[in-house]
Amino acid sequence: MARRYTKREPKEFNWFRAVFQWFSATVYGTFFRLYLNFKITGRENIPKDGFFIVASNHVSALDPFLVRYAVNFSLAYMAKKELFDKPHTRLFMDLLGSFEVNREKLDVSTIKTAISLKKTNWKLGLFPEGTRNEKLSLENVSKGFAFLAKSL
Repeated sequence: MARRYTKREPKEFNWFRAVFQWFSATVYGTFFRLYLNFKITGRENIPKDGFFIVASNHVSALDPFLVRYAVNFSLAYMAKKELFDKPHTRLFMDLLGSFEVNREKLDVSTIKTAISLKKTNWKLGLFPEGTRNEKLSLENVSKGFAFLAKSL
């Protein structure tokens, strides 16, 4: 039986995944900063402790790394379940500490995983539009995001 990635225990958000995520984000973030003039502004507005949700627009497949680089916290991303179908993307998503979400029908275990993040020092990262949008504005924010933000 294939493992389901909708439910993750707090112990799975461990130092190994945090280091892997930090390393990946640092590589991409440093490249973007040095070669593409990537600038981070507003970092002083990010809370230093406590649980919060990091929501961002999603224009590139590299956004999870760049957002992680910008906020400087380990982020557990909600990712569409299709990313867990292929072995190579499933491994990468697993190493990053992502957990799957069915965008058609929200699973209770997905909500439980999001709530269990409060027991860790990780934050919840997500893209409210639910998919990549090449425009630099949030347009079609899902109702599930509003529900989740209110619940947590």
